[in-house]
Amino acid sequence: MVAPSSRRGRPGGRPGGTKDRSFASALAWLDDYDAVCRWMGRYDVEEALDRGGGVAWLPDFLPGHVAKAALRILQALPPGAWNSTQAGDDRGSNDISHTFWSTKSAPGTLLEPLLRVFPVLLPGFEFSTFSAARYDKGHHIAPHDDRAYVAVQCEDGGIIQCSRAIALVYYLTPDWKPGFGGAFVDIQGGGAAHPPRFNTAVAFRIPRWHEVAPVLGPEPRHSVFGWFLTPGRLYELDDAVQGLDDESLAPQRCKLGRRLLGLAGLEDGVEGDVDDGVEGDVADANGAVGAGQGV
Repeated sequence: MVAPSSRRGRPGGRPGGTKDRSFASALAWLDDYDAVCRWMGRYDVEEALDRGGGVAWLPDFLPGHVAKAALRILQALPPGAWNSTQAGDDRGSNDISHTFWSTKSAPGTLLEPLLRVFPVLLPGFEFSTFSAARYDKGHHIAPHDDRAYVAVQCEDGGIIQCSRAIALVYYLTPDWKPGFGGAFVDIQGGGAAHPPRFNTAVAFRIPRWHEVAPVLGPEPRHSVFGWFLTPGRLYELDDAVQGLDDESLAPQRCKLGRRLLGLAGLEDGVEGDVDDGVEGDVADANGAVGAGQGV
């Protein structure tokens, strides 16, 4: 794939302008653990999943000015920050057809404080992993159910095998039209196609069969996606059409949601560097973490 272009320079408007002040306010919110917890406390995701038969839609997922800032953060990522995530159908290698850009880490950008917010949504899960995604024209993911095991390296050096339990996708697609493609197709829910809506998140329990329809429109489809992980094996993988299984071959480094918010200097009993968080080391040097990822 040809590397994506990006908006040059620092995200924001003219110095001192309204956009600059709104952006600065959004960054302050992302770094305010109490504010993030209060906001995320509005959601009872588990209850919503029960009510929705295993899937839950969360409109207005973040405060409006924070959502706009989140999009600007992703749009400002340099081309070199995006990793090509692609494969063709290959049952022998447990691959399904998929093509998109993703990244878990982009030093020198504002991606890290954005990704650190998402684990706070479900504080009962000790382990989680989140990334940013960008789908350009033609990008897609074929039908899959997100089943995968993930080896998690804990702070004491021990390794715990976990399973993906709940998936979360947060859409950052303003003015997206159904004709632009890129819909979340809920195969298990009867095949309904849900176009990505700006500042809306979808959560679903794993396994759940779905696909990402090919993007047809002129603009990139940006999102944040990831999984909440449960220790142990929640399911068998034998009959699953899985993505790249690099996550099950090498450990990721994981920490508590509170730690992931990166307020080491502000929270009592929290120590260490946020670079060691969930967004840390993945098995694949190119950042690919499985075809089941960026819905």
